[in-house]
Amino acid sequence: MASASASPTAEETAASRAESSREVLSGERLTAAETVPIASANSIHLSSILPRYSSYNVRVDKDRSDRALEIRLLSSQRPHMRAFYCATISFFAAFGMWFSVSPFLGIIGEELSLSRSQLWLSTICSDVATILSRFVVGPACDVYGARLPMAVVLILSSIPTALTGTVRSFAGLCAVRFGIGIAGSAFVMAQYWMGQMFCQEIIGTANAIVAGWGNLGGGVIQVLLGTGLYPFLKEASGNDEAWRFVFVVPAVFAIAVAIVIVKSSDDAPLGYYREMKRNGTMDLHHSTMMSGTTSRNAWLLAVAYACSFGVEITFNNAASLYFRDEFGASTSSAAALASIFGLTNLYARACGGIVSDLMNQHWGMWGRLSWGCIAIVIQGASIIAFGYADTLTSAVPLLILLSSCVNATEGAIFGIVPYVNPAVAGSIAGIVGLGGNVGGVCFALAFHSLSYLQAFKVMGAVAMASSAIFFFVDIPGHATLTSRSKSLKAINARRETTERLPMDQDEDRIQESRRSKDDATIPAAV
Repeated sequence: MASASASPTAEETAASRAESSREVLSGERLTAAETVPIASANSIHLSSILPRYSSYNVRVDKDRSDRALEIRLLSSQRPHMRAFYCATISFFAAFGMWFSVSPFLGIIGEELSLSRSQLWLSTICSDVATILSRFVVGPACDVYGARLPMAVVLILSSIPTALTGTVRSFAGLCAVRFGIGIAGSAFVMAQYWMGQMFCQEIIGTANAIVAGWGNLGGGVIQVLLGTGLYPFLKEASGNDEAWRFVFVVPAVFAIAVAIVIVKSSDDAPLGYYREMKRNGTMDLHHSTMMSGTTSRNAWLLAVAYACSFGVEITFNNAASLYFRDEFGASTSSAAALASIFGLTNLYARACGGIVSDLMNQHWGMWGRLSWGCIAIVIQGASIIAFGYADTLTSAVPLLILLSSCVNATEGAIFGIVPYVNPAVAGSIAGIVGLGGNVGGVCFALAFHSLSYLQAFKVMGAVAMASSAIFFFVDIPGHATLTSRSKSLKAINARRETTERLPMDQDEDRIQESRRSKDDATIPAAV
């Protein structure tokens, strides 16, 4: 490499970048002379070659494109933790828009003279839009990163959200909810973004916290609009159509969030995708959507996710209407009760991901698969129990248990997803994510055609039966539920990797540590 006193030519710089890129992508260890110097005395952890940032406030693995090895919730520094919170708040905004109509379905049905079946058909329109858009945004993430597609989705879905108050017919309701359904695809970007920022050892926790706190928007919006803003506007104006004005709030919030994430976050630790492509630090394994669609494991996990996130979608849409129909609750009271499901995301999904990571530390992939299998069985049983609740006193505790199990199962599943095919992580996340929406459509059809109790029984039975899927997941290099032998090798390799990572702030000790290790490459997907 050129010395500090020399001024390299453009050709020398390009050659140096190309060689550095090849070393990073091949997993070769950098020598002391090639290490980027510490930017300041306050730097904590060095970055790798040609990064956007010369140091970070989290430990990183330089052989995996500076992905973080830890999560610091009290930090919002770029790039890792800024992306963490940008993904969370943008998914929160998207989820809020997606379910902003739910607390008002009862009122809309009465005002537009719609049947329960028609209301469920409008819900299906929303889910179908999410399915279609997820096929698009997954590959888009592989090409452009998660940041820009997330902003586009937020802005596009904010338009029909703001126009919801203009609905005067069943066709208009279906059209608006179809447009709002695009917001549901934000989940793919949020999960992909975390895959670019954090190593696989902690990706289960990162994905679960981001998705859980993002899903929290579905509960908050029920309380904010249905229990708070709507009663206030109705009393202040004396107008029964006050509900038509509340949808502007989540729409404006989403637009503001879109602007913030574009201006203040990054696509990956090494910078923006366009910069990484120019300087040669972009991973050279981008593929098409077809690479993801041919993965048997992706489709198996999509079915499992259909029986977990599909349940969440259905409950977020049905809970308010259910409490009105079965227990005679008012719009504001029903919205408050329905919000319980979404609010458990504050802890439940994160717990599912954390348990998955802990199981992985002790038993590798066998542990992750076992936890997913157990969680979804408990979830199915709690759904059936909730269906038999005939008083609010029994329904509310069962709803808390049910929603906690559903969210924990989702966290467990997305602790497995990053291992399926890291080269096309966006496409894989898109496939698994759309499985949740397909499940939402199927369960919505059940509620459209059956009584509440029958629909709950079908949903619970299907969820429990889907636990068998985890026995067929077989990721190359990792254990299955029927064979734990592969996990031992992966666990040992991961421990060796962790021991090799420099953690001291002193540059001399870092260089000595790097020189003293052998030239063995670090496993890319442990």
